[in-house]
Amino acid sequence: MRQDHKETEAAITRLLTLVEKGLMDADEPSMRERLIGLKLHRDELAADIADMNRRIADGAPTITPQKIEKFASLLSHKLNNGLPELKQAYARLVMTEVTVRDKEIRIRGSRRVLAKAASQGLKTNPPAVLSIVREWYAQGESNPCFRRERAAS
Repeated sequence: MRQDHKETEAAITRLLTLVEKGLMDADEPSMRERLIGLKLHRDELAADIADMNRRIADGAPTITPQKIEKFASLLSHKLNNGLPELKQAYARLVMTEVTVRDKEIRIRGSRRVLAKAASQGLKTNPPAVLSIVREWYAQGESNPCFRRERAAS
């Protein structure tokens, strides 16, 4: 995490250097978006590092079999019984990639995120659900209900 934090700081510095040298406009949307993303990532890493240092100093195990069981049970309940938006949010919390093949479905996720969720529990507010751009494909061929939706509006 410390190495990732240093690399993120270096990336921020490189972006700002480009602006200082006049190679990139400070008001360019892509630069601003990238800078904001890097700063958010840096701050999240700093918080995670501070949390990890605190836990190490406390000396108590943060993940116990009871916490794992409680987390698994709660997550299973949320995924099976929650609203679709909540299901998606909780799935995004633990999954980073889903690969579907003929006879196999492989789900991958961050061990760090899972460990953090297991040790701290699920928050009462679920993580943000990514919004969908409704007209991402202008012709609508990818959405079989496109014509019906357009006719209704």
